[in-house]
Amino acid sequence: MADFVTAVLIAIAVVNEGQCAPEQSSIERETMSHHLALTTGNTSARVLMKSRSSTSARRSVSSSALVLAALLAGASPAWAASPTSDASFLQEAVHTESTEAQIGQLAVQKSSSAGVKKLGQMLIEDHASTGQEATRLANTLQVSLTTGQADDQEATYRSLSGLSGASFDNAFVNAVIKSSQAAIARYEAQAQSGDGEVAAYADKTLPLLQRHLQMARMLKMRATEHNTP
Repeated sequence: MADFVTAVLIAIAVVNEGQCAPEQSSIERETMSHHLALTTGNTSARVLMKSRSSTSARRSVSSSALVLAALLAGASPAWAASPTSDASFLQEAVHTESTEAQIGQLAVQKSSSAGVKKLGQMLIEDHASTGQEATRLANTLQVSLTTGQADDQEATYRSLSGLSGASFDNAFVNAVIKSSQAAIARYEAQAQSGDGEVAAYADKTLPLLQRHLQMARMLKMRATEHNTP
């Protein structure tokens, strides 16, 4: 680390040297450069000293020195994650949470299986809660929420609406497994790379999604073993 700091300081000295008054003789500049190199005993310093022999080399050192100095001072790169990704995530979350709650309502109304009804009620309560939180967060961040957006969940809802009995139960359980897996992947990615508040929301919602997936898989396994969810 000491050598790195020394190299930066010497690089800055070279920049300043290149900006000295025209009347400074080449012999004086050579003497100063040679003295700095010998004093530090640093190989990188000697390389930097030799590079000032031409105007193009001095400009290269100047650019490098400024970058190194900025890094040493703790300056951060001039790029950041686009907030558009967070806005898109919230827009999709609000719409999906609402549709998932409606799918859960279908299970409560149409199924005769206690397990399917329980999962349906879980979807209603959890998605209603997380949907409200997503809406609140979207309003706080001034994210525009569109309506009437078609998606896979709406297609699933329409498909389930036309089923009944065991056909409904099996299709519902499979739909929950599929949608939960997809949602978990999205929310995990957002929790790791999104804006602070949006990432926190995604991270907080993940355990609920994982619980839905776990219960749906259990119901599917039970249906396979006993031929009924």
